[in-house]
Amino acid sequence: MKKLVVVLLLLLWPAMAARGETWTIDSGENHVYSIETFGETLPEEARQALASTPFAGDACLCGVLINEANKEYPELNRQMLLMALNHEGTTLLVAGDDTPGTGWEVWVASDTFLQEGEDFAINARPKYNNLGQVIMVWPTIEYGQEIFYIGGYEGSSYVYSYTNLDEQGNGVKVTSDYPAYAYQLIQVQGGRLGGMKSYWVGKPARLDIMTAAEFPNAQEKLQALDNAPWSGIGGTYVHTANLREKPTGKSRSLGVYRWAIGEKLDSAPGTEWPWYQLRIGDTVGWMSGSYVIDDHGQAPPPAVAQCSGEISLYLSPDGEVKQTLPAGTAMQILADCDSWYHVVLPEEEGTWHLAASGTFGYVRVGDVKEYATLVNMKYGVAE
Repeated sequence: MKKLVVVLLLLLWPAMAARGETWTIDSGENHVYSIETFGETLPEEARQALASTPFAGDACLCGVLINEANKEYPELNRQMLLMALNHEGTTLLVAGDDTPGTGWEVWVASDTFLQEGEDFAINARPKYNNLGQVIMVWPTIEYGQEIFYIGGYEGSSYVYSYTNLDEQGNGVKVTSDYPAYAYQLIQVQGGRLGGMKSYWVGKPARLDIMTAAEFPNAQEKLQALDNAPWSGIGGTYVHTANLREKPTGKSRSLGVYRWAIGEKLDSAPGTEWPWYQLRIGDTVGWMSGSYVIDDHGQAPPPAVAQCSGEISLYLSPDGEVKQTLPAGTAMQILADCDSWYHVVLPEEEGTWHLAASGTFGYVRVGDVKEYATLVNMKYGVAE
């Protein structure tokens, strides 16, 4: 019965808010959400968010501003923004997040997700728990009865949930576990949630690497993609850990790796996990096995960097110059090494997935600009 209540609430929610409307949702607990949809005329908060971006003068098609007020802890208040802009003839989805003390962080969510020539709306809808209580309000992109609930993660946007339900409550619901590449499909009949089936596919639910039409919103699409290699290759994945000179936590760090694909060379016993000697590009070191994943790891698309002028790529920090990189060279960031990045220039230019091969080396942090995604690099929205 609880599941039926939640689905019925989704069905009863207004199908599409008109632009220029404002309303409030009180969760009944600590949170109150003030929501404003808008068209060409931006709210003051949206103008402030765009003021220092390349999109300050762009025409707005539509958008939504969500103000989340925490009654008990006002220092946790936040604002969320999602809007469609016309930027030099291209329709961009631009998102933003504002928290006290940090100001607006704005990023390009996608320049490909919106379906050309089709009417859409940007709205906001609540998420309910099993008791029918509001626990969150999400910005949405809506094509009729197709609703994409949009989340934000480290300068990128993804589909948190998708529903396609007719007036009788029949259809499907798909959720994603971004940044993992997992999807769950739930059939809905008469407003009742059926059984859930999980799939592991070759592409995460991020807006900048797919179109709305490509989103795996049906059983046939998910089955076709199920168990596809997560980055097109196998290998040993490492993540969020130090690579060290020797197999001990007290040994000198060679860099803190965000995500990378390496090759196992040797192993040594550890206290709880074994240590593995790894080669990542031209760099060899040791990492605790708790941060090592064999075969297809759950690597999210990596952050990227680009040089504005000619710079040197080094064999190691403060080491020999490996080659000279021309202005505009793009690279993936693998690790932070004090004032250096360990990077790879993928063999396939413009690839979104973590590269296992290419030209590896080190660049000075001050010689490049870091971007959360390739699409942010394309439009000059740096970290």
